[in-house]
Amino acid sequence: MLQASRSLVALLAAAGIAALAGLVPVRAEPVAYRLANTATLAREGSEIVVMPTGFDQRLVHIDLAEGGGELTLDIGTQLKLWRIPSGLERIEWPAETGITLAREDIPAITGRSTAAEVPTWGAEVDWPGLGPVTLVLFELDAETYAGMLSSTPSGVRRLRQMIFRQMTVRNRPKDRPARRPGPSPSALAD
Repeated sequence: MLQASRSLVALLAAAGIAALAGLVPVRAEPVAYRLANTATLAREGSEIVVMPTGFDQRLVHIDLAEGGGELTLDIGTQLKLWRIPSGLERIEWPAETGITLAREDIPAITGRSTAAEVPTWGAEVDWPGLGPVTLVLFELDAETYAGMLSSTPSGVRRLRQMIFRQMTVRNRPKDRPARRPGPSPSALAD
């Protein structure tokens, strides 16, 4: 038993040294993000109609592979997206003034010179309950991604705009004990 423990310790120490030396790639754990739909657009004939979103939020996890070539979005189902070398340069979507984010705005928001420089990932994936969709995510800053989900491949002509904000200590919901009602005003009068 002691010999097995020594072997295990030696193996763990060797793995730790190899990881520190960069011989074995170390992957960080997926990071928790709060996802919110910020706009939903539908095409009706030749017009684009803004649909109510409800701003429902949910917790998702994003895992960016070392080197940034692959991004995994875990929404309860893992969706793999691949780096788009041309960034947002060739991606187009309808934009209504004041409603959705226009591609031309994004370089300024991200501090980059052109849409091609904005780190972007995308793929056609199977979205649970909807079927095949085109999903594109791009980095706004170190703690925020934005994205678009086009359900056109599934036969539904809608585009959803989404924002992913990293769950950090400063924006994580606080666990607070339930407030107990204080004494009623009539009880204080006595």
